[in-house]
Amino acid sequence: MSEVSNDMRDLRNAIGAGNARARLAVDKFNWTIVKGIGGFFAELGGLDMLVFTGGIGENDIAVRAEICAGLGALGIVLDPILEHLSYFCRALKGSLNQAFASSAVSIGSSSVMA
Repeated sequence: MSEVSNDMRDLRNAIGAGNARARLAVDKFNWTIVKGIGGFFAELGGLDMLVFTGGIGENDIAVRAEICAGLGALGIVLDPILEHLSYFCRALKGSLNQAFASSAVSIGSSSVMA
């Protein structure tokens, strides 16, 4: 779709250079994730926790923010303070941190490290 790359880092660089097709590809990616989470939310009757994992989930703050912005109607909000704390903790733990939570997400009235 982007005609750039399937690597999110390359797409982010292309977006920064004004590439509209890269922006479309990332928007489509985020929309697909939001749609899936929304489906799980409906099927499960809510969420206790939202966890972002993997390379994009752990390293792309923008993707986490964009996805959570699309889930605001469900009461899912990225907490910027906990998000930065989570990033700081991951940086301290480095590669030993495979199981550490990837971001800070508030669902309803409770904030969790997710």
